[in-house]
Amino acid sequence: MSVITGLSGLSASTAWQVLLKDPAKQIDKFAKNKDIQRDLEYFKKNIGKFETVEDLLKDQRATRVLLSAYDLENEMTGLGRIKKILTEDPTSSNALSAKLIDKRFSIIAKDLRLDQSMDK
Repeated sequence: MSVITGLSGLSASTAWQVLLKDPAKQIDKFAKNKDIQRDLEYFKKNIGKFETVEDLLKDQRATRVLLSAYDLENEMTGLGRIKKILTEDPTSSNALSAKLIDKRFSIIAKDLRLDQSMDK
């Protein structure tokens, strides 16, 4: 659900040019998208219902919203890795998120700290 995705129907280079002309306008347009608003409302309404990381990951819609917020929506097919990342202590040098080159994994793990707040 990146801003570029909000410019569907355009080639990547054309979408990029549109975004560069007025990024604030495109981001605002993206944020007002009805599908995105519905997904965010669903997430807000349901996030408190998940008792474990596994419960969260079983809900594809909530998982997609969460991963999209970190530009990780392509990880929907690798939820085992996401579960490991979310349930390990992200401050440990042995954590998977610390070993991966892509820092988005460390960011989501540190932001959420689900290793502390949910049963694994």
